[in-house]
Amino acid sequence: MRNLIRIIALTIFTVLFTGCGASNGANITTNNLTNEIIMNSFKIEDNENNQYTASGYIKGLDNSKRIAPTKMIQIKKLSELGANKGFKYFAIIDKVFNNVTGTPIVDIETLFNATYEHRHAIQLTYLQEDIETKVIFFKENPNLFPVWNIKKTNETSLKNFNFWADTNDRKNIDKYLDFYQY
Repeated sequence: MRNLIRIIALTIFTVLFTGCGASNGANITTNNLTNEIIMNSFKIEDNENNQYTASGYIKGLDNSKRIAPTKMIQIKKLSELGANKGFKYFAIIDKVFNNVTGTPIVDIETLFNATYEHRHAIQLTYLQEDIETKVIFFKENPNLFPVWNIKKTNETSLKNFNFWADTNDRKNIDKYLDFYQY
Protein backbone atom coordinates (compact mmCIF):
# COMPACT_ATOMS: atom_id res chain seq x y z
CA MET A 1 0.00 0.00 0.00
CA ARG A 2 2.86 2.38 0.83
CA ASN A 3 4.43 1.72 -2.57
CA LEU A 4 1.16 2.55 -4.30
CA ILE A 5 0.92 5.87 -2.43
CA ARG A 6 4.56 6.67 -3.32
CA ILE A 7 3.95 5.89 -6.99
CA ILE A 8 0.86 8.09 -7.08
CA ALA A 9 2.66 10.91 -5.25
CA LEU A 10 5.67 10.69 -7.61
CA THR A 11 3.39 10.71 -10.65
CA ILE A 12 1.54 13.78 -9.43
CA PHE A 13 4.82 15.51 -8.56
CA THR A 14 6.26 14.69 -11.98
CA VAL A 15 3.21 15.99 -13.85
CA LEU A 16 3.03 19.19 -11.82
CA PHE A 17 6.69 20.15 -11.89
CA THR A 18 7.95 18.96 -15.27
CA GLY A 19 5.45 20.68 -17.53
CA CYS A 20 3.64 17.54 -18.62
CA GLY A 21 0.26 19.07 -17.90
CA ALA A 22 -2.34 20.20 -20.39
CA SER A 23 -1.45 23.01 -22.75
CA ASN A 24 -3.63 25.22 -24.92
CA GLY A 25 -1.11 25.20 -27.79
CA ALA A 26 0.78 28.12 -29.27
CA ASN A 27 0.03 31.53 -27.85
CA ILE A 28 -0.59 33.59 -30.99
CA THR A 29 0.07 37.31 -30.80
CA THR A 30 0.35 39.85 -33.58
CA ASN A 31 4.10 40.04 -33.06
CA ASN A 32 4.67 36.27 -33.02
CA LEU A 33 3.20 34.73 -36.18
CA THR A 34 5.17 31.94 -37.80
CA ASN A 35 4.98 30.86 -41.43
CA GLU A 36 3.37 27.60 -40.29
CA ILE A 37 0.52 29.48 -38.62
CA ILE A 38 0.08 31.69 -41.68
CA MET A 39 0.19 28.74 -44.09
CA ASN A 40 -2.41 26.83 -42.07
CA SER A 41 -4.72 29.84 -41.71
CA PHE A 42 -6.43 29.22 -45.03
CA LYS A 43 -7.67 26.09 -46.74
CA ILE A 44 -9.37 25.46 -50.07
CA GLU A 45 -11.97 22.77 -50.48
CA ASP A 46 -13.02 21.30 -53.83
CA ASN A 47 -16.80 20.97 -53.78
CA GLU A 48 -17.95 19.84 -57.25
CA ASN A 49 -18.87 21.25 -60.65
CA ASN A 50 -15.95 23.72 -60.60
CA GLN A 51 -17.02 25.11 -57.20
CA TYR A 52 -14.39 25.76 -54.54
CA THR A 53 -14.58 27.16 -51.02
CA ALA A 54 -11.75 29.01 -49.27
CA SER A 55 -12.05 29.28 -45.52
CA GLY A 56 -9.99 30.64 -42.65
CA TYR A 57 -9.03 34.02 -41.30
CA ILE A 58 -6.10 36.24 -40.47
CA LYS A 59 -5.06 35.45 -36.94
CA GLY A 60 -4.30 38.23 -34.48
CA LEU A 61 -7.03 40.65 -35.59
CA ASP A 62 -10.47 41.15 -34.12
CA ASN A 63 -13.40 39.96 -36.21
CA SER A 64 -14.39 43.27 -37.81
CA LYS A 65 -10.81 44.03 -38.88
CA ARG A 66 -10.08 40.61 -40.38
CA ILE A 67 -12.95 40.50 -42.88
CA ALA A 68 -11.56 42.75 -45.67
CA PRO A 69 -8.00 41.39 -45.83
CA THR A 70 -9.17 37.81 -45.30
CA LYS A 71 -11.66 38.00 -48.16
CA MET A 72 -9.01 39.59 -50.39
CA ILE A 73 -6.43 36.87 -49.67
CA GLN A 74 -9.05 34.16 -50.21
CA ILE A 75 -10.03 35.68 -53.57
CA LYS A 76 -6.36 35.85 -54.61
CA LYS A 77 -5.78 32.21 -53.61
CA LEU A 78 -8.92 31.05 -55.41
CA SER A 79 -8.02 33.09 -58.49
CA GLU A 80 -4.56 31.49 -58.62
CA LEU A 81 -6.17 28.06 -58.31
CA GLY A 82 -8.53 28.88 -61.19
CA ALA A 83 -5.65 30.01 -63.38
CA ASN A 84 -3.72 26.82 -62.62
CA LYS A 85 -6.77 24.77 -63.65
CA GLY A 86 -7.16 26.68 -66.93
CA PHE A 87 -10.17 28.85 -66.04
CA LYS A 88 -10.51 32.50 -67.07
CA TYR A 89 -13.42 33.72 -64.94
CA PHE A 90 -15.11 33.08 -61.62
CA ALA A 91 -18.15 34.26 -59.71
CA ILE A 92 -18.45 34.54 -55.94
CA ILE A 93 -21.41 32.51 -54.71
CA ASP A 94 -21.11 32.80 -50.94
CA LYS A 95 -23.65 34.05 -48.41
CA VAL A 96 -22.45 37.67 -48.25
CA PHE A 97 -21.40 38.40 -51.83
CA ASN A 98 -23.08 36.53 -54.65
CA ASN A 99 -22.35 37.51 -58.24
CA VAL A 100 -24.92 35.05 -59.59
CA THR A 101 -27.70 36.93 -57.78
CA GLY A 102 -26.39 40.27 -59.02
CA THR A 103 -23.69 41.52 -56.62
CA PRO A 104 -21.63 43.81 -58.91
CA ILE A 105 -18.32 43.31 -57.07
CA VAL A 106 -15.87 41.93 -59.63
CA ASP A 107 -12.49 43.33 -58.60
CA ILE A 108 -10.29 43.54 -55.51
CA GLU A 109 -10.67 47.32 -55.05
CA THR A 110 -14.47 47.17 -55.03
CA LEU A 111 -14.35 44.17 -52.69
CA PHE A 112 -12.06 46.08 -50.34
CA ASN A 113 -14.35 49.11 -50.29
CA ALA A 114 -17.45 46.99 -49.67
CA THR A 115 -15.93 44.86 -46.92
CA TYR A 116 -14.06 47.71 -45.23
CA GLU A 117 -16.91 50.24 -45.28
CA HIS A 118 -19.56 47.74 -44.17
CA ARG A 119 -17.34 45.57 -41.97
CA HIS A 120 -19.53 45.88 -38.87
CA ALA A 121 -22.69 44.80 -40.70
CA ILE A 122 -20.83 41.97 -42.47
CA GLN A 123 -19.30 40.88 -39.16
CA LEU A 124 -22.74 39.75 -37.99
CA THR A 125 -22.77 37.19 -40.81
CA TYR A 126 -19.43 35.75 -39.69
CA LEU A 127 -20.05 35.10 -36.01
CA GLN A 128 -17.70 32.12 -36.03
CA GLU A 129 -13.97 32.54 -36.55
CA ASP A 130 -13.74 31.13 -40.08
CA ILE A 131 -14.66 33.38 -42.96
CA GLU A 132 -15.66 31.55 -46.12
CA THR A 133 -15.57 32.55 -49.77
CA LYS A 134 -17.19 30.21 -52.26
CA VAL A 135 -16.64 30.58 -56.02
CA ILE A 136 -17.54 28.84 -59.25
CA PHE A 137 -15.06 28.86 -62.15
CA PHE A 138 -15.77 29.33 -65.86
CA LYS A 139 -13.64 28.81 -68.98
CA GLU A 140 -15.67 31.46 -70.83
CA ASN A 141 -17.61 34.49 -69.59
CA PRO A 142 -21.22 33.33 -69.06
CA ASN A 143 -22.48 36.90 -69.74
CA LEU A 144 -25.46 36.27 -67.44
CA PHE A 145 -24.14 37.96 -64.29
CA PRO A 146 -21.04 39.86 -63.12
CA VAL A 147 -17.85 37.74 -63.07
CA TRP A 148 -14.25 38.23 -61.98
CA ASN A 149 -11.46 38.15 -64.55
CA ILE A 150 -8.79 35.77 -63.22
CA LYS A 151 -5.90 37.43 -65.06
CA LYS A 152 -6.82 40.89 -63.76
CA THR A 153 -7.34 39.55 -60.23
CA ASN A 154 -3.97 37.80 -60.20
CA GLU A 155 -2.23 41.00 -61.36
CA THR A 156 -3.66 43.06 -58.49
CA SER A 157 -1.28 43.63 -55.59
CA LEU A 158 -2.78 43.75 -52.11
CA LYS A 159 0.17 45.72 -50.73
CA ASN A 160 -1.30 49.03 -51.94
CA PHE A 161 -4.43 48.88 -49.82
CA ASN A 162 -4.50 51.02 -46.69
CA PHE A 163 -6.23 48.65 -44.30
CA TRP A 164 -5.96 50.47 -40.96
CA ALA A 165 -3.88 53.08 -39.24
CA ASP A 166 -3.06 50.69 -36.38
CA THR A 167 0.60 49.73 -36.85
CA ASN A 168 0.30 46.31 -35.18
CA ASP A 169 -2.66 45.37 -37.36
CA ARG A 170 -0.82 46.47 -40.51
CA LYS A 171 2.29 44.49 -39.52
CA ASN A 172 0.13 41.44 -38.92
CA ILE A 173 -1.59 41.73 -42.31
CA ASP A 174 1.76 42.36 -44.03
CA LYS A 175 3.08 39.04 -42.69
CA TYR A 176 0.31 37.26 -44.59
CA LEU A 177 0.79 39.36 -47.73
CA ASP A 178 4.55 38.77 -47.66
CA PHE A 179 4.12 35.03 -47.11
CA TYR A 180 1.75 34.67 -50.06
CA GLN A 181 3.69 37.28 -52.09
CA TYR A 182 0.58 39.43 -52.64
